[in-house]
Amino acid sequence: MIAPVNGSADGFPIDKDRIFGPSGMSFADDRWEVRSAFVVKSVPRAPDYPYSKKVLYIDRQTYEPLYSFAYDRKDALWKIIWHTLRWSGDHEAAYPGWKGVPTPRDLYVVSDIIVNVQTGTGNRIEYWDNSGTAMSSRRQLRQLIEVSSLAQGH
Repeated sequence: MIAPVNGSADGFPIDKDRIFGPSGMSFADDRWEVRSAFVVKSVPRAPDYPYSKKVLYIDRQTYEPLYSFAYDRKDALWKIIWHTLRWSGDHEAAYPGWKGVPTPRDLYVVSDIIVNVQTGTGNRIEYWDNSGTAMSSRRQLRQLIEVSSLAQGH
């Protein structure tokens, strides 16, 4: 399958002038590759779960998620989620590494594109600080999750 495996564009807040939406970045800003994938189907046990099933495509080489397809209770396709990945070696400035590992080599998810095919709506979520390190303070964590702290690009 074809998937965005090595996203090349930095979004907000790394590059504060690049935002998503009608006047921002598009999916074409990502580098797409042909990948071989495992297919995993999950069916919830709870009868009131909103999905009837989820089908996940996992990259055979990296074991990272490429796509997820969610089906509604009538078994009709509801949402498509694709995960844009980035290789740490290509973006070392945005990927500082971990304590004791100055230059990690890691393929990691940098964004999720979620499309509701039933309503024709969607969005792209950027994971701009996913270096694997803990937040330095509760204040920093609050800035990311409190509605009053949200700003353009979040």
